[in-house]
Amino acid sequence: MDAFEIRMQFVSVIRRLNSSQQSIQKVVAFAIKHAPRSSDDIWDCLVEECEKSSINARINIFFAIDSLLDAALNSGITSYLESTKRDLGKLVGLVVPREREGILNLMSAKQILKVWKTKRMIAPEIVEPVERALDSRNARASASQGEAAAFHKFSHNDVLRRIEDDRERHKRLREKIWVLPLPRQIEPLRRLASALPTAQALPVSPTSPAQPATPGPAPPKMVNSSGQSAALAIDIELDQLWDQLEPLGEEDHGIMSLETARAIASR
Repeated sequence: MDAFEIRMQFVSVIRRLNSSQQSIQKVVAFAIKHAPRSSDDIWDCLVEECEKSSINARINIFFAIDSLLDAALNSGITSYLESTKRDLGKLVGLVVPREREGILNLMSAKQILKVWKTKRMIAPEIVEPVERALDSRNARASASQGEAAAFHKFSHNDVLRRIEDDRERHKRLREKIWVLPLPRQIEPLRRLASALPTAQALPVSPTSPAQPATPGPAPPKMVNSSGQSAALAIDIELDQLWDQLEPLGEEDHGIMSLETARAIASR
């Protein structure tokens, strides 16, 4: 299959995409299969279809890209992530257009961006400017009650279907945010472990003649990929818990002062 045939078949798959997980997985499977030869063409198709499609189809494509990034990184494919980083502003602008109907995709797009940032898939300095742009758009839409007005083009059944689709999507996103992330690409702990002295580098104590002069084998490496994943998962969970904390109030400061006074008095 040449590049042109890949593009045509992928466009056909995208145009059959809906909010179901089954149809999303068809898009993901095709993109992963042909990534070695045609990842750039496949990415271009995703962006081009976002430009042409309806507002509902655009958010379906955005969720498909979210699933694609997970699958690609698990397969060692980084090209789709790099393309997402490069085109993030443009992509979100297509998914959440400035027209009134764009407000319908606003919340879902913000939740996907939050997942990418929280799971360290995309650096905060790339995601946050896009989030701020969406926040300012949200403020303007709230002032004009844009979401209610945006639904006027849809039939009653379409509105109910869209609400149900959004509920299912948001449920999947909440589940995903707690899944263990990929290992860090940077390994500071591994470098630290390699810099520590091993048994071979330690001198034999002269006060222990019974100890054999030949040192034993070096201990195993201190860090492995599962350890890195666990460390990153702890970092992410800490960030999530930290975000949920409320600011200290007067009662908290009073308790802290009381505990400090008790500690001083007990000395």
